[in-house]
Amino acid sequence: MTIVPSSRPKPSLRRQIYLALVSKVEGQIRDVFAKRAEIDGLTQAAVADKLGVHRAVINRRLNGRTNMTVETIADMAWAIGACVDVDIYDPAERPDRNHILAQEVRTLAPPQMTPGYSRISDASASFTAVAA
Repeated sequence: MTIVPSSRPKPSLRRQIYLALVSKVEGQIRDVFAKRAEIDGLTQAAVADKLGVHRAVINRRLNGRTNMTVETIADMAWAIGACVDVDIYDPAERPDRNHILAQEVRTLAPPQMTPGYSRISDASASFTAVAA
């Protein structure tokens, strides 16, 4: 079998960070939903009823076929009985984490600062859904 290399260009670092965040958020929502479904018998229909949407909407969200907004993520967490914890940090301050931004941040020049203002030049995000 011959493996043909992909002709698709590698996503930009910006896109990679987005895809990693989306993957993490969706995965955690799916995991908490699966746990609630197994333990408490939670169904997609019950989540849909609680949110006032059709069950197919919940199915698309749980299967990653829709781009969820922050509000949608919060709604899904609430409807499945989970809490949300977001952690945005400078990867240079957490060298123990192997984050895709770490190398880029080390090569950045210090940001130009305006007196009286502070700025985080680059940050990385972490998302944790915690079952209530």
